[in-house]
Amino acid sequence: MLFAIWDANSSFALNTGVTMDGLATLVSSGGAGYSYTSTALSNWLAGSTGAVSWTIFANDQFGAQRGLTTSDGSNGTATLTNGNARAANGNKSSFIGNQLNLGAFGVAGVTESVVSSTSAAYIGNSSLSYTALAGYGYNFNSNGSLANSDYATGMNVISVNAVNATTTKSIYAQVGTPVAAHAWMAGNTFTIGAVAAVPEADSLAMLLAGMGLVGSIARRRNRKTA
Repeated sequence: MLFAIWDANSSFALNTGVTMDGLATLVSSGGAGYSYTSTALSNWLAGSTGAVSWTIFANDQFGAQRGLTTSDGSNGTATLTNGNARAANGNKSSFIGNQLNLGAFGVAGVTESVVSSTSAAYIGNSSLSYTALAGYGYNFNSNGSLANSDYATGMNVISVNAVNATTTKSIYAQVGTPVAAHAWMAGNTFTIGAVAAVPEADSLAMLLAGMGLVGSIARRRNRKTA
């Protein structure tokens, strides 16, 4: 899973070392997930100018059949054909891999890369926005901003399953079971996670009753020992 953030002049990219399947496992219990911050990211943010955009990306190592990215929810039920989705997956993974100087699918581990606008491979000027170049970008907005600063305002984390290179429609699905995963930037920290579900009314009542019982027993013991 790769994280990229950019402004009008430069970009910061990160190889997280987390796989698509690994992320699904991390967020499956609700509340758990992936969080990252570093001095390099803090320094980049401190020097950023103008609007800041970010996204995440991952896809299968072979065949580019599955992809992972963020979405502002504008995708709805609209999908690309499998062939175009696979092309988009492969294009983005090769691009970010070159940014990290690791090749299209580098070794797992946290590797950072800061690139200035003088580079031909500058992230913000690429089709990484997923909205440019028909056939090489998804048909929805996958770029977040610094306003996506907590779970409630975060971007959806979705998978794109391009089963085969045909005209059949690819499949979009929200990551996270039973709680949906969101991605967000809070200050200098990037996070993907899911919030714990609110207890049902009956469960909450039983919990409070149990706490009351424990308190009553403790008071009785205190009176006996007094």
